[in-house]
Amino acid sequence: MEIDLDLILPTQLNLLTYESIDKHMRAEKTKDDDRCTVAAAQVVMCHKMLEFYLATDDYEVFMEEMETVRGEQEAMYRDARAANDRHWAIILLARLRLLGTLCRRLAIFEREKALISLRSESRNPH
Repeated sequence: MEIDLDLILPTQLNLLTYESIDKHMRAEKTKDDDRCTVAAAQVVMCHKMLEFYLATDDYEVFMEEMETVRGEQEAMYRDARAANDRHWAIILLARLRLLGTLCRRLAIFEREKALISLRSESRNPH
């Protein structure tokens, strides 16, 4: 069984989008503005990441770009905290959490792919 990360990535992004929309709807019901902001920021970030991935269609390029984006978001978050801009800090933290979640989920599939590769190499030594 081959694991195709190029198929798993958009699937995970779609799943994260669905989860974020669900969080947003639940937060709206309880009238929790901060949670609404977090969920909305994550929906937008998911959409932008999926858009970028579909434009590049390359898993490795996408992952490299996400590392760059993560660094930029962390710097902007620190600046927002220093400026005492709570709303912007919440949005940036939501994006960072989303990036972390995506990376953790993809790491699981990357490990599985590596294990499958190792197993097949041990069965078929060259």
